[in-house]
Amino acid sequence: MSFSFIFFGWEEALRTEMFADYLISTIKHREEIYHFEQFLANL
Repeated sequence: MSFSFIFFGWEEALRTEMFADYLISTIKHREEIYHFEQFLANL
């Protein structure tokens, strides 16, 4: 019982971490696109 609970908690934490990484990379990517658009606008 406790083993499956620990495994479930670990799996949930891993999924949350992956989702956080996905959000961070998406935000960084959007910032890069924004800066690139600003760069093109200033040409």
